[in-house]
Amino acid sequence: MSGNIKHFQTLLGWERLDSVYYRTRLLNTTKNKYKKIIFDGENNYNTINDRTFNKYFFDLVTEYSIEENVVYIKSVNDPDNILYSINININEGEHEENKLVSIKWDTSDEYNILLIMVFQFNIKIIEFSDLVSESIVEFINEDDSMDEIWGIKEDNIILSKRQQNFYKLNIKDKTIELLYNNANTNEYSIFDDNNWIVKKDTGVILMSNNQLLLVKNGAVTKLRENCHFDLGALSFSNNFLSLFNLKLQKLLIVSTSNPSKTLVELNLKFKPKFLQWVGNDCVAVLDELENEVYLYGPNGNYISFWFNEINKVVLMETCFDGIKIFTSQNECHLISKVENKTKNIFQMGSMEQSSILTDCFEMYQEGQISKVLPILENINLKETVSEIITASLQEFDPLVQKKLLSCATWGKSSMLIDSIKSKRKQELLDLNDRFEKACQRLRILNNINELLNFRITNKEFETLGINKIIHFLVNRPDCFDKDNTDNNNINNNSSSSSKPILTECLKLALFLKDYKLSIFVIQAFCIRKIKFNDEKSDDELFDQIVQVFDNLHLSKKLKFPFSSLFKVCISENRTHLAKKLILKDAVLKRHILPLLELAKESSDNDNLNINELLVETLNKVGDPLLQLFVLFEFKNRYKPSQLSRFLMLNNEKIDLNYFFKILENTENSIEQFGLSYDYYIQMDDVYGLLNLIWNRNALINISKSNALTQAEVIYKKNANHYSNNTLVCHDIIKRDLRLFNYQKELFDKNGIDCNEKTVNETFKLIVTLANKKMIDQFMKEFQISEKQFYLCECLTAITKDKVDIERILILSSQRKFSKYIHLIYAKLVANGYLQEATKIISLPNNEWPFEDKFNRYIECKQYETALELAEYQKDYEAIRYVTEIIESTTNI
Repeated sequence: MSGNIKHFQTLLGWERLDSVYYRTRLLNTTKNKYKKIIFDGENNYNTINDRTFNKYFFDLVTEYSIEENVVYIKSVNDPDNILYSINININEGEHEENKLVSIKWDTSDEYNILLIMVFQFNIKIIEFSDLVSESIVEFINEDDSMDEIWGIKEDNIILSKRQQNFYKLNIKDKTIELLYNNANTNEYSIFDDNNWIVKKDTGVILMSNNQLLLVKNGAVTKLRENCHFDLGALSFSNNFLSLFNLKLQKLLIVSTSNPSKTLVELNLKFKPKFLQWVGNDCVAVLDELENEVYLYGPNGNYISFWFNEINKVVLMETCFDGIKIFTSQNECHLISKVENKTKNIFQMGSMEQSSILTDCFEMYQEGQISKVLPILENINLKETVSEIITASLQEFDPLVQKKLLSCATWGKSSMLIDSIKSKRKQELLDLNDRFEKACQRLRILNNINELLNFRITNKEFETLGINKIIHFLVNRPDCFDKDNTDNNNINNNSSSSSKPILTECLKLALFLKDYKLSIFVIQAFCIRKIKFNDEKSDDELFDQIVQVFDNLHLSKKLKFPFSSLFKVCISENRTHLAKKLILKDAVLKRHILPLLELAKESSDNDNLNINELLVETLNKVGDPLLQLFVLFEFKNRYKPSQLSRFLMLNNEKIDLNYFFKILENTENSIEQFGLSYDYYIQMDDVYGLLNLIWNRNALINISKSNALTQAEVIYKKNANHYSNNTLVCHDIIKRDLRLFNYQKELFDKNGIDCNEKTVNETFKLIVTLANKKMIDQFMKEFQISEKQFYLCECLTAITKDKVDIERILILSSQRKFSKYIHLIYAKLVANGYLQEATKIISLPNNEWPFEDKFNRYIECKQYETALELAEYQKDYEAIRYVTEIIESTTNI
């Protein structure tokens, strides 16, 4: 590999530990490099120099000022800019003295950012989600009212100070659950906050009374005896445990599966201030005097990374990639393992194919093509290019990323001819797909880096996912400022970065074509705009929200659920804004629930107006289930007189039949007709009335003739209630009576049982008998059309077992039935009779256009016939299409 690229190895600060290389890289660039941050006691803020209060969440850091009694949230990049502040009330809750014990960052299941502030007697949870919310969780020890919280660690495990019980804080339920009660057993005594470590399975490892203990599932287990340790740390995967004895200055590494066996034992020449793991690979300790971080490997060897005197290491945290080092100059460094694929490319003297390919690429750029081609023949380009693409994702420097991706592009182009010759196009397509995804990933990572001035690594991205990352960005504390909700601020919101966070998040979501993410970002903006602009009117806010969509041309890209904003509008007493936003929503179904809720919060006049809008929306949607839901909501909400008035006013706009039928079946006895009967009489709803009578009589076993007779009597008795439907109504009843008599006569004379069948079902049965006289009589008696006769006779000839195609063809050949043959064709195809369906296409009276006939021949797999038809029409596109199909089926 050429010296030009190999020079990167020295620039990246690689150090070799056994066979593995490690490197340190800066994750951020601070605005004021020489501004001391909160961990140094000499800063301007009189803060506690204790890591209990110094917690990071990516670039965010907390700072506790004793003088002001305030917790500040800042960015390590800009410690002068306060992103969010929380006043501390020492008498938080009902306690005379309630000191702040610890601060901890966390996230919820919904990816919201949580700041957990632990006091002696309770815990305050600040949640940054749609809005900033605060909640207090009281710490109560029923056995000891004087007990208090000592500290909180991973998985929100809490240790009490007096009884030293372990608890777990449940973020979702806002409760504290007892995990282990030490009051009665006194199995252990903890004297230092460093003497307990939390595992990811909510187990707790203790260093107590010259023993190593595990507290889990309400029991204490001895892991190791006759030992004393003062510090401990778990590897990122919890597979290994490092332990340190301050007096003997001895470091041990054990496996969590067998902690009694020592894997590595080392004697250090200093007492480390911090003890952490670099991922799962090696142990990192800080020599505070020399300001040097040592990494100890499994064989006892070590390497070190030195930081200058004015850049003191103030905190070390194990992370996905390795370990993050925070310094007094507001820098965050990442010490991580150099992946093999990266090492193969950049290691001095590497003879790996990826290193050779990068050399060839440089030679190619310099014009030495003749030297390059013979070398490429001995390289597995597919694997090598794939390795280079993967390596590009590990790099932070855009120049290095670009150089590697350019080399990968050149390698892919070199594969092109060989892939075509060897018919291995899929390999190249897969490689192109990987390349495009890598470019997309790097673009996202670089954009986030420019936005925050803080690097999110590729491994963090893979572990967290874009959804979590976008949620974390949108829910940052600096996005909850009124300045961030001014007009069009989604284009110009202020933050610690030079770019607006909400805008960049929206760009990322749209770039990924992620509909849900885009909606989430805009919802966050709108909710905060409504919440933090008390001085603006509803109309002003609505116009400004709409203006944002117009400026960003969002209406063409997605259908934003404006209706979802109704809750925050109601909470802010902005019912007028809520109504305007609901009606702005393009999806009518989304109007229903918000309008119902809005009606509860409105005055009587507004309520009437909203209900009218609701009815109009229901009418446009036409969903009977939604209508039922709304009607029953009204029934539960309004008095009977109010409900009756509403139904009378809207009976023409909403189908109330289902509503009354459900009422009839659920609220009235079998012997009574109830409200439905009166409603059907008043509304001239003959079908509803007949069905009501029929169903009721069926429940009490009244015969069909009696039911019909009863219906006619009831009809005549109430005839004066009907208007223009009198004749039609009576004809329906008389027709049903005639059908009943016909069925009875058919059974008496011919023994054919068709009682309780409908007109269509009875006619189908008669057609099956093939008695022309009976068919003609029935058609005349019950006014059966020729279309109905044709369809019925053809459909009776089609079954799943067989088909009488001759009978169908005789009927279908008649010109008067030609416009219905497409229905019979569809039925034949649906039953799998493709050969028979082809004969329908070929009928002389079939007047289908060429395209329909051609497509149906293809559907029936009659490719030769389709080809003849296409040639006859001289449709060369159709000829080419069907020829390709014939060739492909022949090859198979």
